[in-house]
Amino acid sequence: MHGFYLLENSLLVYGLNKAAEAGVHETASLDQEDRVRYHEGIVEVSIGEVGGAPDAKSITVKLQESDDDTNWEDVSGAQIVLGVDKTVGQIAFQPPKRKRYVKVVATVAFTDGTSPSIPLAIHVRLFAPMRGPVYP
Repeated sequence: MHGFYLLENSLLVYGLNKAAEAGVHETASLDQEDRVRYHEGIVEVSIGEVGGAPDAKSITVKLQESDDDTNWEDVSGAQIVLGVDKTVGQIAFQPPKRKRYVKVVATVAFTDGTSPSIPLAIHVRLFAPMRGPVYP
């Protein structure tokens, strides 16, 4: 698959861009009522260079799903752990095989440091439409 095809036939659904401190950071939930219109989905995660000089860091990113947008459970195998500055990662999923609602949860942990934080970007993109072209 060529990158041009991916961009031309994809829909950027939502994202999260912030200077993340230690704790849990969540994207808004995505109502996949129209999820059957897309064969594939991808969570794109990137982190920048940490500030505050912590001794160690860990960013765990996972996909969760729900039938009712209230009770959430982790999607098996849909988790990545990033621990190196300036790193990117991806989680692939198939919207038709997931529950109606999905969201992304990132848990950021630091050891020591002075008010550490790290640039965190999370984007969810749906692609491979069953019909094209895709217009938002």
